[in-house]
Order: sequence, then C-alpha cells, then structure tokens
Amino acid sequence: MLRNGSKMRWPSVVAVVLVLVAALVGTAIAESGSATISASKLGKKVNKAVAKANRAIRIARSTSKQRGPAGTPGAQGAKGDPGPQGSPGVSGLVIVEASTALNATDTKGEEVNCPAGKRVFGGGATAEGPGFTSVAIDLTQPGSDSSWLAAAHEHDATAEAWELQVYAICGNAS
Repeated sequence: MLRNGSKMRWPSVVAVVLVLVAALVGTAIAESGSATISASKLGKKVNKAVAKANRAIRIARSTSKQRGPAGTPGAQGAKGDPGPQGSPGVSGLVIVEASTALNATDTKGEEVNCPAGKRVFGGGATAEGPGFTSVAIDLTQPGSDSSWLAAAHEHDATAEAWELQVYAICGNAS
C-alpha cells in the first residue's frame, strides 16, 4: 500500500516479486511430490535471488544520488543602482611646527597654527637642547579646531638652554 506522496522504487518491487515467485515455486514443487530438487538446493537458489535483488537495490540507490552534468552559465544580470554617498574623507595632510626660543627660561608655552582652511587632527611636543633632561612637558592638546598647543617647565632648575617644539598634523576634512 502506498501512502500519499510516497514513491515505490522499482528495484524494491523486483526484489519482492522474486522472493514471492521463489516461495510459490518451492511450495508447488513440494506439494506435487515429484520434486526433483531438494529443499536445501531450493533454499540456496532463493538466497541467490535475494542477494541479486539486494545488489540491484544498492546499485539503484547509489546511482540515484549522482549529479548530472553542470548547465551552462546564465547571462549577466542588469547593473545595480549606485550606492549611497561615502563618509567624508581626509586629504591634504601636512605637519607644521613652531618652537620657543632656545634659552634657560624655566617655563615655556607655544601654539602652532594650521595653514588657512585646514583643521588640526593631532599633534605633540618635545623638549630639545642641552638642558632638555631637566624639562617636563606639562600639556600637549588642541588649542582650537586649527591649532595645537603645548607647555613645559624645568623640573630641576638648570642654567642650560632648551626649547619647546610643538607639532600639529593638519589637513582638509570633507
């Protein structure tokens, strides 16, 4: 009996038919009394028939899972719509610097300005000169949207000269 949506496979049907035929033939020979084949030989023949049916089922199952040849590629699709506008970018980067006087003044501060139209993106400061080992940098930060400032002092008083150099990274932001 088949259920809705199920399929009966032909190798299974063939196996069932072979087993039924073998059973009926064996029964008919045994009842006629003129059996010319022994029951053990009939059993061997039935076993061979069942083995062949099982082999046919295995072959059918393995070949039903094989894939066919690949098809030809389809035509290229239509060009898509343009994407959204990208995020603003940075261009025209420059590094500008300014320095204090090279002297023995105990505290110093300096501000460096970006060229006209450019914005500050970062910066820093260093102490240079013979007395720089006695100097501590106190401050390095943006002074405005277009400048960087720094301050330093002598942590150990020294008569040796030093200078504060301030750097700004500037560019265009769109």
